[in-house]
Amino acid sequence: MISTQLECDEPPKNLTLKETGVYLAERKLRYGEYCIEPLDFSDITDKVQGTTCLKSDMNYEFMMTTRVVIATLLCISIISLFVSLVLHMVVPELHASTFGWMKISHLFSMFWAFLILFVMYLGGIDLVFKYSVLCKILGKLPLMMHLIFKGNMFY
Repeated sequence: MISTQLECDEPPKNLTLKETGVYLAERKLRYGEYCIEPLDFSDITDKVQGTTCLKSDMNYEFMMTTRVVIATLLCISIISLFVSLVLHMVVPELHASTFGWMKISHLFSMFWAFLILFVMYLGGIDLVFKYSVLCKILGKLPLMMHLIFKGNMFY
């Protein structure tokens, strides 16, 4: 068997290899939930022998719930930053001084940084493999905004 960190005493099962991943019956297995035994390529099929650890169902549900909670909190942060930015732009007293414009610059930088983080979080690994150019652009924008943010703080 290929060496992995999987520690289960389950008997080998027939796993299905597809372009989208490794499946046991109709359930897609996540990385770390399976080991694939070395294959004999005499007859090419999509079925392979492998070991799977199904004790991680609870961990998988926790991870999916955590993913939804983080996405929701990021969305709430983006909305509140946008509302705060609009209020600072609309109310004349909030942008009358240099400090007001510094706050607007800070809010603008934070809004875009959180928006990019949200897009990257929702895109996940597909963003890296399917849209690599977009991923590189989204990866460089926060660095530029970080430098702008630092410039705003020391202005």
